[in-house]
Amino acid sequence: MIYDVIGDVHGMRRALENLLVKLGYTNRDGVYCSPERRAIFVGDIIDRGPEIPATCDIIRGMIEAGAGAGIVMANHEANLLAMHVGHPIHEGEYCRRRSSRNLAQVHETIEQFDNQLDEAMDWFSTWPLWLELDDMLVFHACWRGKAELDLAGINKLNAKNIKRIFAQNKLLASYNNLLKGPEFSLGRGRQKDGYDVRYLWFAREQVSDAVERTGVHDYANHIHKNGQRLKDFHHGKNGKLLFFGHYSMHGAPRLFQKNAICVDFSNRKKGCLTAYSHQKSQGVGEKHFTSVALD
Repeated sequence: MIYDVIGDVHGMRRALENLLVKLGYTNRDGVYCSPERRAIFVGDIIDRGPEIPATCDIIRGMIEAGAGAGIVMANHEANLLAMHVGHPIHEGEYCRRRSSRNLAQVHETIEQFDNQLDEAMDWFSTWPLWLELDDMLVFHACWRGKAELDLAGINKLNAKNIKRIFAQNKLLASYNNLLKGPEFSLGRGRQKDGYDVRYLWFAREQVSDAVERTGVHDYANHIHKNGQRLKDFHHGKNGKLLFFGHYSMHGAPRLFQKNAICVDFSNRKKGCLTAYSHQKSQGVGEKHFTSVALD
């Protein structure tokens, strides 16, 4: 069996269909399928794009028909769910604050789903936080956090589990690590678009890539300053094969670390939608990437 691990789609229905066709899937009665392939999605299928419900329908149809091996929870879906669950400690508040910035992030999703939003969120809440298939582990942003959440018996974000996570700082840290990955601050007045900077834990030797991705010219200095903390997120070169998205990398799809494969090269909607096709009997290599333009 070939597993096609597909990066962050973000409501780009046309690009998704183009990629599935390019990979060899056939649309049969509205479901994209292949006898020898199964699609795995790394989440972040909502927000930003022009056709979010249609994108979700394609992916959900594939998974329910067995043409998709699954989808994992990502930060955008988690943010939407947490904005609809009351905070377990702070009465009258939600687990994710409904600030103007947070509401702007999910505006397109809420508007496009309209009165079908609750049904969509019910589906999102069934997604696992990670998937283990054959020799690989699939998650959204970073491997750190899985062990702690697994020990707590949490692998889905229903309302009960969201409340448990936001009631305990250690679980919340693990949740953020898994879905958002490690970040670091640039110091007062230097946030990027109001956010801390993502640490590219899988590309720690490619500083020039990190500088271009983050736009932070002194990225290496900040990594040195935060070095001890950030080292905890590194994945050993003999470790398990990991697949993830989240990082919106620039340029052509490529490998940064052979056993930690990023499939998000969307470059803030200026790049491509990417899949990596993995078969246990095959070696790892850049020839296994397939991509299409985002339009």
